[in-house]
Amino acid sequence: MIGAIIGKRLVRSQYNLLNQRDIQTFMEGVDEDASFSYPGIVSVSGEIKGKKDMEEWFHKYIEHFPKLNIALKNIFVANIFAMGS
Repeated sequence: MIGAIIGKRLVRSQYNLLNQRDIQTFMEGVDEDASFSYPGIVSVSGEIKGKKDMEEWFHKYIEHFPKLNIALKNIFVANIFAMGS
């Protein structure tokens, strides 16, 4: 359960960094081989692979959506007893 609490706090702090437009600090928590997909057919849609490309993507995303403010409502944890990956 402690792992879930710590994980939720980390997620909230990471999204707060994005809301503050602090992409550099946000990226400190991203692995070199991280990847994710953004759905849709807008200019920021697609699959992003690697830390460098992700950082460029977040700069582009903030530029494309300058008034973006992410408000988390819920964070769900699959295994509340997990302490690591």
